[in-house]
Amino acid sequence: MHVFRLLIINGLETMRNVWSALFSSRSDFAIVGELDKLNDFNILISLQPDVVLIGLKNQEDSIATMISNIKELCPWTLVIVFTDLEENANILPVLAAGADGYLKNPILPVDLVGAIELTCRSGVCFFPRSMKALLNKQ
Repeated sequence: MHVFRLLIINGLETMRNVWSALFSSRSDFAIVGELDKLNDFNILISLQPDVVLIGLKNQEDSIATMISNIKELCPWTLVIVFTDLEENANILPVLAAGADGYLKNPILPVDLVGAIELTCRSGVCFFPRSMKALLNKQ
């Protein structure tokens, strides 16, 4: 069985702890790091994550820039953005920067894990309802 190496980035310590506990309970995931933000991109070289789960609380240009930097340095690493932003248009710069998945809260923990696993196996993850709402805003 393949074990997916997961890097968690979220500005909220509570969410980092929840995500870490959730994925640590699974034998197909290994948490390689938990960060509040990614300042040193060289850490990606040492951690070699298969997937990065990023919490997006507000629209920040730095998130899109961070994703671009991750994809440039580690093009094989999948980047999934998890947000509870109401305005779907705020996610567009993040997708344009190279995010491989976009998940919107609320989501059941089992569905979050399933979505991340699906992304690791297929390379992309978008829920149809989220995509429909996003496309309708265009």
